[in-house]
Amino acid sequence: MHELGVLRHVVMTVARTAKANNIGKVKFITLEVGDESSYVPYYLEKLFPTAIEFYPEIGTPELRLINVAGKKLQIKDIGY
Repeated sequence: MHELGVLRHVVMTVARTAKANNIGKVKFITLEVGDESSYVPYYLEKLFPTAIEFYPEIGTPELRLINVAGKKLQIKDIGY
């Protein structure tokens, strides 16, 4: 399950971005997940609470997943 590793990197990136912009709590994180990627949306959703435990400074944002064509996974939007 490499989903936890990638989620930790996503949350780390969001936390760094929030800190650099003097933003406290994050309301949501939107990820685009390629339907041909090796990431399973079910596991991304299930493991997200564990990933955000490492960065309490951003609060408890909601994870929003968007399925797209292709093999990519990218941060689409961050709500502050």
